[in-house]
Formats: sequence, structure tokens, C-alpha cells
Amino acid sequence: MAGVSVPNSGGARGKRSLDLEIPLVPFIDLLCSLIVFLLMTAVWSQIARLELKQGNAAPPDPTQTATPEPDKEKDLRVELHEKGFTIVEDNKIETPILCTATPCNKLEKVKDKDGKELEELKSFYDFTMLETKLKEFKTANATQTKIIVVSADSVPYQEVIKTMDTCLVSGLEGLSVSGTPL
Repeated sequence: MAGVSVPNSGGARGKRSLDLEIPLVPFIDLLCSLIVFLLMTAVWSQIARLELKQGNAAPPDPTQTATPEPDKEKDLRVELHEKGFTIVEDNKIETPILCTATPCNKLEKVKDKDGKELEELKSFYDFTMLETKLKEFKTANATQTKIIVVSADSVPYQEVIKTMDTCLVSGLEGLSVSGTPL
């Protein structure tokens, strides 16, 4: 413990000396607890990072009829909606990729290892076909890196993330996301 002694505090009148002891151990314990708490709640590393830009799903100006240059990147979008995907290239070529079942998402009851029933969202989006089509596009347009993922409001978040992952696997790394209604 830390102590403080004030000289001449007793005085002539016989007052008691003013020795004061400050309890530092509880204060140090409090600081140690706070440091441990802060260390446990701190984010030390970022597991994954994805650079995204605000996408614009609106088509470009139709009055511009200039032919695309060979080195110029095309306007490529993947529209994600309740029936599947639609790949749109320069607002002209549309490639629909329908879900393997209807509806594209279904809540199913599954049992965990303890036997409890849980609801799990099962996806029927055809991500393998999407990856195949995007890789074909990337092969035909080697310089293309940009793509916009447009999602309808009713599409679950995990499907948007899987679509973004599929675009990255296909070699299209300039990813933009747009929530423009389809």
C-alpha cells in the first residue's frame, strides 16, 4: 500500500497525525481486469476483405451507339432474383439461368447432432452453371475484370454472398453490388 505522511500534523493541541494510506492493489486489479477485457474484445486480424463499389444497375444511355473497342471492358451484370440468375452483357445479351427447383429457396426442417429440429434454408440456385457461363465470358473477354451483382430485395443475403464468391472464382474481381429493383 502507498502511504502519505504529513509532517507537523499533530500540532501542539494533541491532534492525531494525518497519515493516509491509499489502497493501490484494488485499483491495479481493476486496471488489469479492464486490460484483459479490452484485449479479449479487440479485433486483431481481418479474416477476409473484399473491395466493393456502389454499383449502378441502370442501363447506360441508349443514345450512345458507339461500338465497343476491343480493349474496353463491357458492361456485365449478374441479376439475382426469385427465379434464378440473368447475365446481362452490354444491356443486350441476356442469359437466364433458372433455379434447379421451384421456389429457389426453401426452409427445411433438419435435425442436429442432439436430435433437435432446426429450420435450414436450402438453396436451389444453379451456381455451377453461373460459374461455367462467367468463365466462358471471361475466356472470350480476357481483359474483363468488372462485374455488377444486382440483387432483388427478396433474395436472402447468403445467396448474394455466394453469387459474389462465384464471380470472384470466375476471375471477375472488380465487383460492384447494387440493390436496384429488378
